[in-house]
Amino acid sequence: MIEISLDSLDYKRTKKIVDSMLRTNYKDFFKAIVSCEKNIDDEVVLDNIYENFLEDDNISSFLNSDISYIADKELGLVNEEIIEDEEDFEI
Repeated sequence: MIEISLDSLDYKRTKKIVDSMLRTNYKDFFKAIVSCEKNIDDEVVLDNIYENFLEDDNISSFLNSDISYIADKELGLVNEEIIEDEEDFEI
C-alpha cells in the first residue's frame, strides 16, 4: 500500500486519488462520503442508503443539487433572468 502524506495533498493530487477510488470501488467511496457527512457508522444503514440511491431515478447526481447549480452558474451554463417586481407582470 502506498503511504500518502495528507499535508502534501493539493487539489490535483486529491482529485487523482478520488478519481481512482471512484473507478475501483464506487460503492465504498459513496458509503464513506455519506458516513462522514451524516455521521453514520452502521454499514447496513449505509448499504441501504446506497441501494436507495441507485434505485431512485430522480437522483441524477451524487452532488447536491444546490452545489451542482452553483457550479453550473460559475461555468456560465445557467441563464438567469431577474424578475425585479411581480407587479411588472400583470396577467
